Amino acid sequence: MKKLTQIFKKIYRPTILPIELLVVMYYLLVLPVENGDIIQFVLQPWGLAMTLMIISVIYIEHIFTTPKDALINSLNALIISIVFWETLRINFWVSFIFSISILISGILFLTVYDKNRKINLLSKFASGFGKAKVIFPIIAALSFIKFISDSSESVVFDIDYDVLYVIAFYLIFLILTEKDVIEKMRSLPSKLLNILHYEDIGILKGNLSPNIILVEFNIRSEVKINDLIVAGNHDVNNQNFDVSQEVEDRIGLVIDFIGTESERDTFVARIYLLNEPQKNLNESRSGLIQVNQECKKVINPESFIEKVSSEKVKFGWGRRKDIVALVTSFSNINVLKGEIVRQQQLENAQLVSCVNEDVNEPIRYQIIDAETRREGQEAKKDLGYTQFMAYQLGEWRKPKNDQNIEIATAFQRFFEFQWVPNMNSLIFKWNQADDTSARDEGTQTNGHYLLGTIPKTNLPIYLNINDLVSHHTAILGVTGTGKTTMVLKLIEAIKTNNIFTICLDITGEYRNKINDYEDFFDKDTNDTWVIEVDKIIDARKRTQYGFTDTKKITKEDAEKMEDVSIKEINKIIKGRISTLRKINKIVILEIPEISNTYFSLDFTQYVIQAILQYAKEVYVDNLSKKEDVRDNFQCCLVLEEAHTLVPENLGVGGDYGASKAVIDKISQIALQGRKYRVGFILISQRTATVKKTVLNQCNTMIAFRAYDETSFTFLSNYFGDEYVREIIHLKNDGDSRYVIVSGKAVVADRPIIVEVKK
Repeated sequence: MKKLTQIFKKIYRPTILPIELLVVMYYLLVLPVENGDIIQFVLQPWGLAMTLMIISVIYIEHIFTTPKDALINSLNALIISIVFWETLRINFWVSFIFSISILISGILFLTVYDKNRKINLLSKFASGFGKAKVIFPIIAALSFIKFISDSSESVVFDIDYDVLYVIAFYLIFLILTEKDVIEKMRSLPSKLLNILHYEDIGILKGNLSPNIILVEFNIRSEVKINDLIVAGNHDVNNQNFDVSQEVEDRIGLVIDFIGTESERDTFVARIYLLNEPQKNLNESRSGLIQVNQECKKVINPESFIEKVSSEKVKFGWGRRKDIVALVTSFSNINVLKGEIVRQQQLENAQLVSCVNEDVNEPIRYQIIDAETRREGQEAKKDLGYTQFMAYQLGEWRKPKNDQNIEIATAFQRFFEFQWVPNMNSLIFKWNQADDTSARDEGTQTNGHYLLGTIPKTNLPIYLNINDLVSHHTAILGVTGTGKTTMVLKLIEAIKTNNIFTICLDITGEYRNKINDYEDFFDKDTNDTWVIEVDKIIDARKRTQYGFTDTKKITKEDAEKMEDVSIKEINKIIKGRISTLRKINKIVILEIPEISNTYFSLDFTQYVIQAILQYAKEVYVDNLSKKEDVRDNFQCCLVLEEAHTLVPENLGVGGDYGASKAVIDKISQIALQGRKYRVGFILISQRTATVKKTVLNQCNTMIAFRAYDETSFTFLSNYFGDEYVREIIHLKNDGDSRYVIVSGKAVVADRPIIVEVKK
């Protein structure tokens, strides 16, 4: 039926339309005027003129009248006007002058147009008055008009009433040959076809490989987004219908509409084939569906889906309300690009997913950017679409053992997926009902800290406390973003895991916010510390400044004095550590009057070096002990305002050479600390002012909002350029903060934007 409709449209103008006009001509002109004598009708000038008008309009002037067409029409008019010479000479001259003027205008225009293009007026005159529907009706009218002279030498008109039949035919001719009328007549079979068909049956217009087809439906149909459609002539609404593999490859979902055709009262819908039969087309192209096939809406989709065996079809149908986009070109293993369908509103850091082969293990992505794009496909009417970019997080599941079985007590986490999604694959938004984290029930959370969740989800992101400390961590961000609040929570978690925690506090903030703490320095330790540090400073001064000969000492003697004092410092600090470990409290080491000075760096160096020496002795002592009796000492140093404690060389006051030597010693301690279970948590506002040797040893990065270019450059090595561009836009208000986290301690293989509750 569809092919017959297309044939009808092709033959309507050259065949059906002239037949309609000839029938009207016979009953309106030949029969009443010439009593049905066709030969006599054609021999009359008005009859011949009407016949030539039909032929010219339909077969010659198909779109518009050119000067060449006007030449043909004027010559035909001149030939017809010869008939007036014997009977109506005045009519002859009127028709002759009118026709010859059109003929001359057309000839002049065609011969001199290339030389003088300012004579377009001749073209307009010839094309306008030389139209068949203008010149021939004038000739026909002259056949019925007689010019008669009376005795007063005046001229009067005598009009034959048969001219009324000509006028009536002419009006009908104009109506039938109008473009809108022709198009409506041509579309009549289609309208009849739509009436005969069910309104929920469409016609397949094309394959948008892979896995998308275009289907045209009647405008009155009730087809809507998420309706289930089956391509092909299948009786899908029969209760006894058997769903075969071929039918499964033809099951689709209405994802959106891309335009209407008002002239045909239809609209075009994009249908996604849920079984993805065109994902890997073979040489026979069996995955392609033949154009012009019927496509039927499934009236009872739930019972129909129960008969389907494909898990992918069932998954797509079950998650139909969560479809947000289609995978577009230029996606890669790391970055997913998606064209948003249905004009949905998404958010930055929102979680989306794609399905590969196993519908139970979708690949997760996190939106990190979006932009509007100009539409390249002419069939779409909105002239553009929104495309988002999402960074791969991976598969959210528990780790598996050697037998590929999930470890029940382990955390669910993100595992990298080492391939790119297929073109036009469906992209789903996160849905708590279908993407629950319930499988974490029974998981052992000991030794882990709940950092937060993926924004807009309940998927938890944990930090491994041991890895957080042993492999060093950096927490970066501008003032007011929540760094200290997070650190205070981390400190509590670290203490709970029996890790000896020392906060080097130069702001006094920890003393005010931690209730249960102990000062690192008691009175005895502080008194001894001051004495020994003063000895070291005095020895250095006596080698550098202009003292009298009796007070000045050699550099070698000063180093010996310093070594003695350092040993004493190590002794008192190790003794204090042994005492503090029994108390099991957070320890605050407050450094007064410190502002990036030479002394402050020495101070930090001696404390950390003594702690490291204590850890080293424990490590050596454990080598000779059995596992069950070993000392499990582990220490975490929290360096608040790290840019002051371990600054880059250019930011240090005083002597550059001496300061550099001290900072290098601290950096060396950072490099060796992991072996002896001593780790750092560095907190700073800017990476530019922190010693890079220390910062580069931090295997876990937690970044709040930042603005400086140096931080972007440094963090791009950890997060990648895509995430770094989002640092300036991270949420920093309300009851939560967004952070970007990556590294050894994070239960994930890739960087993640995490929502941290206030």
